[in-house]
Amino acid sequence: MSTSAFTVEQVTELVGQGMTDAEIGAHFGKIRQTVQTFRKKHGIPPAGPVGRNARWAEPAPQTDSSPPRKLTSLDEFLMQKKRAACPVCNIKEPVRTMVLEAKKKGHRQSDIIEWLQACHRITITPQDLTAHANQRHLP
Repeated sequence: MSTSAFTVEQVTELVGQGMTDAEIGAHFGKIRQTVQTFRKKHGIPPAGPVGRNARWAEPAPQTDSSPPRKLTSLDEFLMQKKRAACPVCNIKEPVRTMVLEAKKKGHRQSDIIEWLQACHRITITPQDLTAHANQRHLP
């Protein structure tokens, strides 16, 4: 019979769940070194790479359910970069649509800017609006 606070089966199960020596030690109220010595004495491998080997290990696969990122072309990347820096592109979608419709209807630029400031509290300069149109990154 073992006088240890934990058994080989318990430690093997916790290591299999991915717990580190420090986490297992906290679980049993022992320090990390005690768990590490016990694990090495009984030939139980660590849950993951430790020490100097940890930095060379391959990263663990992602377990979240997020969809994989879509690959973008260079053109799409540059377009997204322009849109991120453009204050007109950063306006929320319904307001931006109204601005584009107003431009198509022939409303003056100064009236559109005044309407944005008065009704939506969005401050855009005439230079911003002109730069937006000249950069040809309208959706």
